[in-house]
Amino acid sequence: MGDHPDIAAFVASFDYLTSPFNTGALFFPKTPTSRLLDIQNLIAHHRKTAEWTQLVEAGVQIAKWSADDPLADVFLLQFGGFPDPTETGIDYEQLLAQATNATVITIAPDSAVPADILNHPCLALLCSYDLKPHYSSAAGWIYPGVYAGHSDEIEDLINFWNLRACGIRLLFLDLAVLDRTVELRTAYIERLRQDLSGHEGLRKLPVIWSRNDLEPNARKAIGDEFAVCQIGSGSWNGHNIRPHLMHLGGESSLGVVGGDNASAHQFCT
Repeated sequence: MGDHPDIAAFVASFDYLTSPFNTGALFFPKTPTSRLLDIQNLIAHHRKTAEWTQLVEAGVQIAKWSADDPLADVFLLQFGGFPDPTETGIDYEQLLAQATNATVITIAPDSAVPADILNHPCLALLCSYDLKPHYSSAAGWIYPGVYAGHSDEIEDLINFWNLRACGIRLLFLDLAVLDRTVELRTAYIERLRQDLSGHEGLRKLPVIWSRNDLEPNARKAIGDEFAVCQIGSGSWNGHNIRPHLMHLGGESSLGVVGGDNASAHQFCT
């Protein structure tokens, strides 16, 4: 997050949460690599697969916008972005462009967000590429739809981030500037309704997620043909919203157990 004294003090207050690194740095100082899995690993592992070829053929897009755009934070959460190479020592955008022939789509300030952006893989999609829910995952309230809020409210941004991190398909709609997302919203909801058409009951309906105090305005502004899920203090109590347990796949491994008084046993996991 940074090295501000307030952040350092907050982290230090949880002394039982230790850093996995010998130092606090996420990137190695002398080599352009991260200490954790990142998009470099993704490209190296998948770029020769048929699935990756299909992704490239779909036309990967890197969305860009003005830093002073009122929806800048929403765009960053929705479409993804890369840190400045001077901060990381790695030019991630160049790496992705070389691996996918990615093109740049620019969202002009105060203009409508183009609906065509839904037809192309974006950085946010790559962040979850090949992640799958584990069969033992007891997820709950994983209802796709839209998040209605305000881009200048940190609580709305955090809610949106956390809901998507749970594996929920969402589009952020700023209630103050809905005119900028008319075409995008229409195309997104139409596609979502098609994907949900095979479900029954309320699961066939897209969901409006919003804070408790915004629910009436959200329903009025977006429409009545939606189910509604309100985000409040009880949403994260373990009984309502429960995220998927995600994984990157599995492998079989042969183990051998032996001892002085018993013959060796083999088992597979």
